[in-house]
Amino acid sequence: TESADLRKQLKLAEAALDLNAYNKYPELTVSEIKSLVVEDKWLNVLETAIHGETDRISQGLTHRVKELAGRYESPMPSLTKEVAILEATVNQHLEKMGFRWS
Repeated sequence: TESADLRKQLKLAEAALDLNAYNKYPELTVSEIKSLVVEDKWLNVLETAIHGETDRISQGLTHRVKELAGRYESPMPSLTKEVAILEATVNQHLEKMGFRWS
């Protein structure tokens, strides 16, 4: 079939490419080897890791800022007033239940 022929051609082409690359290794200079290893492989991996870490830190900071914004959204006088109202309500309920304090 056509797809089987294409797979066979692909395997042959990959084998030829591998052989050419293997034969090229002895001809490489030290600087070419360093360039291949450091610049083409290691730096890309390092760059990806750094971007991932900065994204993670950025998301963590964003989450923390939102958390703090929610915590300090209401001003203190407003909270104090709300506490006083709720305290008065609780005291009224306690008095109705027969609790007395001095």
